[in-house]
Amino acid sequence: MTTQAPADRVPSLDGLRGLSILLVVLGHVAGTAGTPAWSGAFHQLGGWGVKFFFVISGFIITRLLVLEHEKHGRIALNGFWLRRAARILPAYLAYVLAIWLASSLGAISLAPADVLHALTFTMNYYDARSWYLNHTWSLSVEEQFYLVWPLAVITLGRLGTLRFALFVILAAPIARAVMWHVLDASPTAMTRALPATADALAAGAVLALASASGAFARFSARCCGRWGTLFWFAAAFAAPAAIFKLSPGAYYVAGQSVMVVAIALAIRGCVDHPQGLAGRMLNTRFLVWHGSISYSLYLWQEPFLNSFDTRWFAAFPLNLALAYAAALVSLRLIERPCRLAILKWGEAAAPQKPEWPR
Repeated sequence: MTTQAPADRVPSLDGLRGLSILLVVLGHVAGTAGTPAWSGAFHQLGGWGVKFFFVISGFIITRLLVLEHEKHGRIALNGFWLRRAARILPAYLAYVLAIWLASSLGAISLAPADVLHALTFTMNYYDARSWYLNHTWSLSVEEQFYLVWPLAVITLGRLGTLRFALFVILAAPIARAVMWHVLDASPTAMTRALPATADALAAGAVLALASASGAFARFSARCCGRWGTLFWFAAAFAAPAAIFKLSPGAYYVAGQSVMVVAIALAIRGCVDHPQGLAGRMLNTRFLVWHGSISYSLYLWQEPFLNSFDTRWFAAFPLNLALAYAAALVSLRLIERPCRLAILKWGEAAAPQKPEWPR
């Protein structure tokens, strides 16, 4: 059974978020206590899930910025950052506080600067982090993107931003080559530093910015149709894995570019053709529901889906149940009500600000 998205939502978006978080969950539950030994082969899927999230984020954030600029002739930066804060901070700060309290009580161990880097959104540049706040590196990348990207859209305009996004996609593998071959960067830095991940966000931005192009529409219709979308999904997984097997260095430098371009084209196909096979699968209630809880689930799966811990709460299948239970509590008691309260406060403080499309 499939669900119909409201008219103001991007087709397949919730399902794409749902797929992304499922890849993270599957990757992290693999190898935890109680799972079969062969499940460890799926551990790398978490990296694919985060890449999907980055491309989706680049797409939807750029789309929102461009739509507001075209509708109102300006972008209200205070409104943009308030909405991002309302979306990210309440659940995030509650999670970091809970982890800090658990550490203070001796239930878990944190690295010395974990909380500092988590609170300053610089975890993607901190290699000594512990598992419990490890995943906040991706939110650090997102926050850094939220700070700079609206300024690029305002300064460069639609066409200039499109050119800049294409430049980022081309420049990222060069930056990664310098990091790998000259700076001797670690594999962690090669997948988490902003210069190494910027092409994923830029690929999503290109999807949003090129939508008005007739040439891009013709390319999308030809290459991202029913079977084309399935091809790009397969390529997004198979091609980078094959490149890594041949040469880890080649994967870190160029394979990630192959991955994000294939992911972007797969997303384009799902957005343009929601009635295709891939689109119908993404719009099932199962994936749409996972998309709706994706943020809280991403936060709270970490302490339970921990392959380095063999205690009862990190053992399969109880760890999976606890991760979902914690996510639902976070969603209903923190994420949604706090977001609505902050947005209501923002509306009262600036009643004349333009309404943003979702």
